[in-house]
Amino acid sequence: MQREEKQQDAALEAIIMRVNDLKNSIGSMLVKLEHEYETLNWPSFLDNFALMSGHLTTLSKMLSHDKSPPLRNLTVLPLLLSPDRDEELLRLTEGRVPTFSHDLVPDYLRTKPEPDVERQMIQMEHKAANLAYESAQKQVTAYSKVVNHVWDIVSKAREEWESESGSRSAATQTSSVSDTHALVAAVGMGKGLKPMVQQPGPSGAQGMMVAPVGRPGAGGPQQPGSGPMNPNQPGQSEILKNIKRKAFVKLTTLINACIRLNHVPNAWKTAEVIMIPNPVHIDFTNKRNAQQSIFIHGTQVPYANTTKYLGITLDAKLQWKEHIKRKHDELNNKFRKMYWLLGRNSELSIRNKLTLYKQTLRPVCSYGIQLWGCTSESSIQVIHRYQNKLLKCIVDTPWYVRNTDHHDLGIRMVTDIIAKSATS
Repeated sequence: MQREEKQQDAALEAIIMRVNDLKNSIGSMLVKLEHEYETLNWPSFLDNFALMSGHLTTLSKMLSHDKSPPLRNLTVLPLLLSPDRDEELLRLTEGRVPTFSHDLVPDYLRTKPEPDVERQMIQMEHKAANLAYESAQKQVTAYSKVVNHVWDIVSKAREEWESESGSRSAATQTSSVSDTHALVAAVGMGKGLKPMVQQPGPSGAQGMMVAPVGRPGAGGPQQPGSGPMNPNQPGQSEILKNIKRKAFVKLTTLINACIRLNHVPNAWKTAEVIMIPNPVHIDFTNKRNAQQSIFIHGTQVPYANTTKYLGITLDAKLQWKEHIKRKHDELNNKFRKMYWLLGRNSELSIRNKLTLYKQTLRPVCSYGIQLWGCTSESSIQVIHRYQNKLLKCIVDTPWYVRNTDHHDLGIRMVTDIIAKSATS
């Protein structure tokens, strides 16, 4: 019982604090309307409305929280009524209620209904008293019939739902534990995999290098098929030419995992496969038509205007527009995945939301900022605007509030990070 009383006291204290904040914001707005109506502008007026909206939202979330006690189940009873002046009551009510007498209790504690409601209740009671017994019984019978009909509909729907859930739980199993273990053993240790016999065919796949596992010049005898293989040499496997890129990436990952775990089947120890995915070259210059042709083993490497290195997208003129675009898309994708934690309907506190933002989203836009921070102002504004959008959603700020209010949160914007990295 003491625990419940402590929870009620803490909840009431927090609610009183929020109500006082709301009252102060309303009072400040009224003071501005009365005394500063000549200099009051529309943005500051909307800021006051946004502040009141934030207080109301916080108060409603606090009342609807699971840990908040149900205050509607509590009853307030007057223990002492006196017509004398009470200084403590006058201080608590800020001079509005000087006495707690019989005249004020019905209005403040709602122990007496409003005159309109009381008049309607008297009319209904008078109508019920003048109603005949037979007509009253007919109305009760009709009402009971309607209630029983609704009850039958609800019971039938419940039985159908329970039968569907039972049939769903008793559905046939579509997975096999033994097959799962066999697949894990095949991927991790190569268990059960059969060696593939190489078939003679034309030239092999491009973008691939096959080299012997043993070191060149080691002096030991080489196994058959373990020597260097020329892409133009006949006899290379036909399957390596027709394999798809995604399958080849998975195959390379599987081979590297087996080598790392030292569980390589004997049939795999003949060669090492190194993948070169779509090689390109780029010239960093402001000149036009300054591309130079580059050849590797007689094959021309195609030219590209952009390339990605260590998570940073580099373009030929180092204007960073493509990098800014990818950063914006990456921020958007991460925020969509974390919207249930950082969105407007999240029950997390603003402090926890900002902590998640600093740990997950801010590193995305600050990574490599020493390089791409020298881009144009319009490109930086792309990240800056999206950062304002994120902070508005995290703090649950209405759309008409100015973005400069985010500075009160102590969050460094992308322009501040660029300025600090430039001076450090």
